[in-house]
Amino acid sequence: MSTRSDALCWLKAHYGAVNGPVCTSKYYEAHESWTRTPVWFFQVPVRHIEGNQETYIHLVCRAPLNGNAYHYLRVPASYFREHFSKLGFTTPQIINLHLSAQTANMFDDERGKGKVSFSRFLMV
Repeated sequence: MSTRSDALCWLKAHYGAVNGPVCTSKYYEAHESWTRTPVWFFQVPVRHIEGNQETYIHLVCRAPLNGNAYHYLRVPASYFREHFSKLGFTTPQIINLHLSAQTANMFDDERGKGKVSFSRFLMV
């Protein structure tokens, strides 16, 4: 199975069905990542955060060292809108997130201009 299909199965088993887009990422070791630090990489289409409806973007991160464990962040779309100018982009329509996997700044965006933190959205 792929990281995405494994992550979706894990999410459903632990949290049930979720509404809204689900983005998944494998764990990237430092030598594999653009930032040269351990990260999770996500591409979030801007269309998922547009509009006034209160929806959530679900970020599922494969945990390091254990292929069967994940971290789950449930992020309001409004949070992306509030920090839009601080995020990094591949194109004007794709947000690139490089979330740190290091303990000191876990779930902080490493690539964007504003180092936006997503840690408060971690579901436990």
